[in-house]
Amino acid sequence: MFTQIRRLLDEPTGKLQGHVEVDDTYMGGKRRTGKRGRPSLDPNHPPVFGMVERRGKVHARVTKDVRAETIHPIVKAFALPKTMIFSDEMNAYVGLNKHGYAHKRIKHEQRVYVMGDVHTNTIEGF
Repeated sequence: MFTQIRRLLDEPTGKLQGHVEVDDTYMGGKRRTGKRGRPSLDPNHPPVFGMVERRGKVHARVTKDVRAETIHPIVKAFALPKTMIFSDEMNAYVGLNKHGYAHKRIKHEQRVYVMGDVHTNTIEGF
């Protein structure tokens, strides 16, 4: 089943458009040190960046990090200009509007998870 999922994720999906949520996560289970937060460059916990249209397509990939220099080119490659991007407040997402995207952020640090149509629940569920 995992092989089929990987094959589907590798298929070209075309550019995402409309309302697109972006988020990152780390794979690999619990960290051995017991620390919380981002594992950064731990090779046992690679970062995964994902984008999902609220009504359809998904793009996800393992990345070397989740810095703006890495994330912005991925967004530009897989989302049409003028797409509405929804994200959390991570600094790597700052400046997406300079690339022609409308951008709204949800403030998870303030324990806000939905504010009207602003949320990242779809990509977090993925």
